Amino acid sequence: MVITPMLQNKVNVDLAQSANATPMDDANKEDSVVVAITRDSRVYLGQNQTSLANLGGEVRDMLENKTSKIVYFRADARAHYGTVMDAIDAVRTAGVEEVGMLTEQQQSLSTTRPPAAGGQ
Repeated sequence: MVITPMLQNKVNVDLAQSANATPMDDANKEDSVVVAITRDSRVYLGQNQTSLANLGGEVRDMLENKTSKIVYFRADARAHYGTVMDAIDAVRTAGVEEVGMLTEQQQSLSTTRPPAAGGQ
C-alpha cells in the first residue's frame, strides 16, 4: 500500500486508511497512470470513465512509451472488493507487473486523556 499526501484527486473517492503505508511520490506526477474505483463500482482511468472490458487495453496504450510501468489504484473504501480485484486483473493481463494501492495515512488518536474537571 502507498500513501500520497498531495495526490491530484481527479475522481472523488474516500480512500481507505492505513497505519503503515509507504509514501510514493511518483503517483503525484502529471503523467502517472491512475485507476479510480468509486463506491458505486464505476471505473475511471485518470478522469475518464471506462469499463473493465476496455481498461486493460487503455492502460497498455498509456504505458506504451513510458519507462515506469506502474499503475496506481485509488479505490473508495466502500467500493466492492470484486470490482477492485477485477480492475487489477484487467491491468495485469495488459502486462502491468507493478501496482500501487493508494491510501490515506491513518490519523493516530492521542492516548493521553484530558484531566478530569473539578477534581480535588
